[in-house]
Amino acid sequence: MRTPPPSTEISADDAQRLITTAVVLYDRYGDGHDVLSSSQVEVVERLRSFADESSGDELAVLSPWDLLSIATTAVELVDLHGIDDEELDAAVQAARVYVEVDNAES
Repeated sequence: MRTPPPSTEISADDAQRLITTAVVLYDRYGDGHDVLSSSQVEVVERLRSFADESSGDELAVLSPWDLLSIATTAVELVDLHGIDDEELDAAVQAARVYVEVDNAES
């Protein structure tokens, strides 16, 4: 049985930034380094419609597993390719905590 997702929250704004970042970096660079799993790529493609202009209400329908996957994906792609954006950096730091809490609870 899978461990429940972490209790640490990612705000709707941070979730939207992480989705947008993951989509932009994936579109720009692909996954030439085989960093992402096939399920992460599937989540990027499925959440593509949430990039840029999604409202908090729309993001509220995302499952915790989707948020964990997109958080992990954004962190991994930013670590690999970098991106210079202070707001995004704050979102990525929140995602790092989210992912670390999940790993500690697993």
